[in-house]
Amino acid sequence: MVKKNKQNLNRQIVVREKIVRPIAKRRRAPRKARRTSRMSGIVGYGSEDTFRYACSINDPFECSSCIPDGSNGTGCFSSKQQYTLNVAALGSTTSIFLGCNNLQTFAYTDVGNATAVPIVTGFWAIGAPMVLANQMYSASRIVSAGLRATYIGNTQTDQGIILVGQYPANLPGGISFFNGKTITQAANGFMNYKIYPLRNGAQITWRPENELDVITWDPLINIPVAVATVQTNPGIAILCFATQPNAGILSVEACVNFEGQYQLQTFLAGGMNSVSTPAAEIGWYEKAKALLRGTTAILPYVASGISTIARPMLREIGRQGAQMLGSMANGYPAPGQLGQQAYQGQKLLTYR
Repeated sequence: MVKKNKQNLNRQIVVREKIVRPIAKRRRAPRKARRTSRMSGIVGYGSEDTFRYACSINDPFECSSCIPDGSNGTGCFSSKQQYTLNVAALGSTTSIFLGCNNLQTFAYTDVGNATAVPIVTGFWAIGAPMVLANQMYSASRIVSAGLRATYIGNTQTDQGIILVGQYPANLPGGISFFNGKTITQAANGFMNYKIYPLRNGAQITWRPENELDVITWDPLINIPVAVATVQTNPGIAILCFATQPNAGILSVEACVNFEGQYQLQTFLAGGMNSVSTPAAEIGWYEKAKALLRGTTAILPYVASGISTIARPMLREIGRQGAQMLGSMANGYPAPGQLGQQAYQGQKLLTYR
């Protein structure tokens, strides 16, 4: 008989439970919602119409738009003209003013005077498309405007300075305020200005002071207006001082974009308007101003092609604004920053 070991009899059998831990589910990342518009990713900065409007203000030479306030029976048109600013044999100054109000006060140029200060007298020049616009529209209002000047004179005699700025609405005496003014006195007439060497050229884009500047309609009347007439809108100007006499120094492109009210409306039978009313956007002016935050209205023209962002308005515009070029003591862009700024500008012009 096999003897049982007492040790084996007293051993207790312990059953160990196996602990099974549940495996956590992997959460799938939510898919990004498809955008219905390339510009709809910007929350709080308005519709595409507001983007186009802000783009037109920032770059009126390339972007055209209407004002997104829901006005009916309207169309957009532009007036663009080229000027050459010359200095008289015994003079050292020349200037150009852009009314930024209507076609009656399109531009005024002071050229060929044998003086060292601007001579601003007489009448505004009426915009070239006035006759055609009169046949189609009964009234107009400004959308955007700009001046850009390129130096075309001798590079060995390119002395002189440019005063470029925006003067306010209701300036006493209109632009005749600048008549006979020195550069220091003329600068006092601007609410925003910059001074550059003449060789650098200049570019300025008009900015409305308030919503009334762009929503007010002016009747289209083909009658000359005296420069001493007080304007209800702000305007922009380029004045040159201490330049080489007896020379053509600047080639200036002037551009004003307008919105017009049609004289005749087309109606369907039953009295319904055949033209659909565009949707008005609430807060369009404030949203456009927010998009333009950080951009600059005045630049040397040699740098403006790199430093402005306008074509098209992108989702970074409200956050980053325009990339400003550095400058050396003589006013030229700093060479070390040109490549970097051009690269950043390229990134801004890419949708993400």
